[in-house]
This record gives sequence, C-alpha cells and structure tokens, in this order.
Amino acid sequence: MYKLEKLSEELAFAYYILFISSHVYSMHQRNVLKDDEWTRWLHWMRNCFRYGTLGEYWKQTESENWFDPSFQVFVNKELIPGTQKNNGG
Repeated sequence: MYKLEKLSEELAFAYYILFISSHVYSMHQRNVLKDDEWTRWLHWMRNCFRYGTLGEYWKQTESENWFDPSFQVFVNKELIPGTQKNNGG
C-alpha cells in the first residue's frame, strides 16, 4: 500500500485527497462536471501537488493497487510532470 515506515494522520489525509481527486477526475471523464467546475477542481489538484506534500506521497504509493490507470496517467502527466512512475503498463 505504501513504502513509508509508519502510518500517520498526514498519510491518511493524503489518501483522502487522492481519492477525492480520483473521483473528480472520473466525473470529468463521464462529462458530469461543467467546464468551469473542472477548471476549479484542476486548479485545486495542481495546488495540492505543487505546494503540499501530496506529490511525495504519490511517488511512494503503490497506486496501481488503489487508483484507476487513467487517473495514474493523468497525475503523472498533468499534476507532477517529469515523473515517470511505472503504472503497470
């Protein structure tokens, strides 16, 4: 599940944010969100990765066990560019 030595409240919160982001991305793919809603969520997700520790947690997770492959590609290409994490495919 993770490559950290111990669980923490911060790790649990990071997974919570990742699952919210995954759900929002799924809603975007199904055209549930309006363009302006997606734009705001995308801005929020980028800020979480850019200014917080979420990017570090993402690099340490075994995301292929927890997240949809299309969301993994989205995160690696759009939220943390330059990261070429193996996504099992």
